[in-house]
Amino acid sequence: MRTQVVQRTRPATRRAGTKGRPRVCAVIVTHNPDIHWPVRVRAASAQVAAVVVVDNGSKPVPSKKLERAWGQAPIVFLSNQDNVGIGAAMNRGFRWAARNQFEWILTLDQDSLPAPGMVRRLIEAIERHPARDEIGLVAPMARDPEVPHEARFLRPWGPLAFHYSRCRGVWLDDVTFVNSSGCLHRAWVHRVLGGFREELFLDYVDIDYCLRARRRGIQILVVCGAELRHRVGRRRERTLWKGRHYPTFHDPVRWYYMSRNRVQMWLGHAWRTPHWAVYDALAGVNSAFRMLAFEDRRREKIRMSLRGVWDGIRGRLGALPRQS
Repeated sequence: MRTQVVQRTRPATRRAGTKGRPRVCAVIVTHNPDIHWPVRVRAASAQVAAVVVVDNGSKPVPSKKLERAWGQAPIVFLSNQDNVGIGAAMNRGFRWAARNQFEWILTLDQDSLPAPGMVRRLIEAIERHPARDEIGLVAPMARDPEVPHEARFLRPWGPLAFHYSRCRGVWLDDVTFVNSSGCLHRAWVHRVLGGFREELFLDYVDIDYCLRARRRGIQILVVCGAELRHRVGRRRERTLWKGRHYPTFHDPVRWYYMSRNRVQMWLGHAWRTPHWAVYDALAGVNSAFRMLAFEDRRREKIRMSLRGVWDGIRGRLGALPRQS
């Protein structure tokens, strides 16, 4: 493992125009990022006090690309020799932020682009919220450029029923889970929860974290005026029976992790959060339908999905062996 400070500017404790507001550190996990990635790092660095890039075994190591990501915040590069998974990489970035006494941590995927002022709007919503001390996670509105639909968020409505709500007004509270990319985390929540589950490796890491937080009474908030540009998979529009669908075109390995970790999530969370389980079952059926109806490599994806289900039942977690 290596640690490298790529940009040696003086780390300001406050951003211009944010007097008295908490310090925010961004944690970005990378794995073979594209050539436009430094632009997104620069956009993040303009809104936070520091950026921590945790690289998961990229070939070649992308630290040199950060030289094109000059921004307003210092950039720290932490390199893992191998791909240790999203949970382990985020835990490493969070530990760095905790050692440097950051109150809030912004998590971003390598392909996510925060809109100007996104972090400021997230912080302002927290400060205005009547239950601000109970809020542990705050998320923006994620916009996928390939999907015209507005994002919706799961909220409970009784033990088994749920709302799938649009964000209206200033914020949407009592949200069941949010995606990690663009989410602002209160630092002490990570410590109380014991961090992200590293054995999940990929998929459901953020949902598991949110469900564990909710059980401890920690509130999750979505801010309607904060925006993040974020793609999910390689979505393309397809039509069937005059309806428009947006399959993700994930590769077969990703279907393995989704299926395996869905089983693990159900074993650990379904009886504690039944409204989420009902939603997840419906979402899984819908995702499988889109894959079977529109995507390529269906046999391979079905095979890897079934293997994932079997490994999930057996409790075989971690990274999929390379020979697979």
